[in-house]
Amino acid sequence: EALGAVTWLLRIPAVTAHLATDYRAPVPVGATLHIDAECVAVAGRKIYSRAVGRLGGPDGPVAVEANAMFVAVGLEHFRSNGRPADVAAFLASSDLAATRHGFEVNP
Repeated sequence: EALGAVTWLLRIPAVTAHLATDYRAPVPVGATLHIDAECVAVAGRKIYSRAVGRLGGPDGPVAVEANAMFVAVGLEHFRSNGRPADVAAFLASSDLAATRHGFEVNP
């Protein structure tokens, strides 16, 4: 979710091309995981991002590291492959920022 949020914040429609997650420590059920994600680079249609998840707080021990590459696509991709109700809701939105994505930025 955090890696995908990077493309949303860039306001570039994209799909996942590569996603790798390395767990460094167990993450107990119910634990608070603080995730710091960033865009590393944009090269043509490719968007590279990475994230680090820390247990208990922003300075806690690293529990997970991840990196991803997304490929920018036109909205036609989602019209052809997305759920019709989701596509209609997105297109009815007057502002990309107003579209609900199911996550909070810097809660």
